[in-house]
Amino acid sequence: MPAFPGMTDGRNKMNMDKYDKALDKTFNTVNTVYSIGRRIVYVLMGIIFFFAGIGLVVWGYVNVKNKIDGSVYVKTEGTVISMREVPPTQDAGETWTPTIKFKDRSGKERTFESNVSSDPPAYEIGEKVELLYPEGRPEDVFINSFLEKWFTPIMLGIGGLVMFISSIWMMFTGFRRNKPSKNTGSGTADGSTSYVSMG
Repeated sequence: MPAFPGMTDGRNKMNMDKYDKALDKTFNTVNTVYSIGRRIVYVLMGIIFFFAGIGLVVWGYVNVKNKIDGSVYVKTEGTVISMREVPPTQDAGETWTPTIKFKDRSGKERTFESNVSSDPPAYEIGEKVELLYPEGRPEDVFINSFLEKWFTPIMLGIGGLVMFISSIWMMFTGFRRNKPSKNTGSGTADGSTSYVSMG
């Protein structure tokens, strides 16, 4: 039977409709899998950040509590024996940190370098400084100053708070329903348009 122009156009139209529907279904399936995977990753990262943030805050709290309780620490005196120059970084120029010699409770002579550096130098060679260290752990000695005493717990608290807030945002992002951010349309043979969400 010979094919008439109208019949050929009708078949082409049906084939185009099938092609568009298959293409839309494929795009929607891929987008759904991607969306679910992204949500799972956000939730898992949120949970990790949540517990890490709480851990840092608790660590900072314990650190503060121990330093407030003076009975936990042994007080001694040390002498600055040298000042080491710390190379400059992107955030700061050259700074200096002291190396201090002291004797622990058993009389053993020890040397340590401060974790805090400054410009100008905060100490001079030969200067006497008051030191603290946890009972039984002289290797954890530090200078009894506000900066060295509270720098660690402050940074732990700030870091824990940032991670906690980030975890809430991640879990909220993972659980909320995504809104389409971009639509791509494919025209069908009958002039209608189908849309596929891409985000």
